[in-house]
Amino acid sequence: MWEKILEKLQLGTPDTGRINRARDEVLPTVTLTEQNGALARFTASIKHTVTLAYEAGGSVYGKCSCQDFTTRQMALGLPCKHLVAVAMWLDGRGASLEDLVQPGAAVAVAGNAWPNGALRLAVGKAIANLANAIGGFLLEGEAPLVIGPTGVGKTTALHKVAEALNFGMEEVAGSESWTEADLIGTWTPAREWVWGPIGRAFSRAQQGETTIMFVDEVTRFNPRAADILLRAIQPLEASLARRMGINVPSTVDEVFVAEAPLLGYRQWAPADNLLWVAAGNPGVNPLDPALVRRFLVLEAQLDRSVLDVLPSAVQTLIGSLWDSYETGELPLPLEYQQLTRARSADDLFKLYHARLRALDVVAAEAVARVLAGNGFQIGGAA
Repeated sequence: MWEKILEKLQLGTPDTGRINRARDEVLPTVTLTEQNGALARFTASIKHTVTLAYEAGGSVYGKCSCQDFTTRQMALGLPCKHLVAVAMWLDGRGASLEDLVQPGAAVAVAGNAWPNGALRLAVGKAIANLANAIGGFLLEGEAPLVIGPTGVGKTTALHKVAEALNFGMEEVAGSESWTEADLIGTWTPAREWVWGPIGRAFSRAQQGETTIMFVDEVTRFNPRAADILLRAIQPLEASLARRMGINVPSTVDEVFVAEAPLLGYRQWAPADNLLWVAAGNPGVNPLDPALVRRFLVLEAQLDRSVLDVLPSAVQTLIGSLWDSYETGELPLPLEYQQLTRARSADDLFKLYHARLRALDVVAAEAVARVLAGNGFQIGGAA
């Protein structure tokens, strides 16, 4: 809990208004800018610096550059909203002060210890950077198509965007079997209409809620479903929609239209209220060029800076595995989630090898030999 983090900083609990401002206004702006074990710095609300520092006696203190911190902390022992937001930021990543600020917190320590806390922070920062890029596209009126490897944080980043901007969100993941009934909606035997995910997004947007329609694994849609998606993403002038017999209010200038012709159903949504985001893995199935033209491509790559908290030998090995994935030699990458959940380097590589072996035995054995040559006995190496 973030309150416990403030207690360790010997700061009291702020009032409800300050808590709400920290969560709603400041938390989305918090960024970790420096960490070296004895000290960590964040920026908050763009212009303020929050510092957490380790003292020789074993305690950790926090301070902020804002005027409010000086007056409230000195006089009342209470934190400013920026320190509260940093505590919330840590709590949201499952990290403690000890993960961030203490001797050796920013690097792997000797023996079999694994820097899970530092890795969670590094991965959180990488995903936050991706979220900022996606959010920037949306706020500029663009529809991003996020292409990147599995496990790079595409879905997590978009969830953060929706939460930070307080937008509604509907999701659908690509499938070879999807039909218009699955995507738009269908009639039940009792003649009641049940929305599919795209239909729900249109309905929420029509009711005035800014809604993100997230199309995940877009490269796995069958041609029929992709055609439904292509038509739904194409914006129309409201005047044209009215000539098509769609009852669009005169106050609306542009709309999206989703159709299920075989079911006799058609839905519209104001273009201002419906935001499209698609995501997929590279090299799965080729996308229709017409569909790609509806989006602005955003490449999501594995962030090598995440590995900086690891010993150099482990960094080199993981970097080599990532290189081999990017060149198509390996069918899947070693994912962020595996990094943060491992108990040791041996544990990490064993888990990755097991997943790899389920997909490609030859590739798994080649990786096992490389790892064995670097002192990691995975099993199966010749």
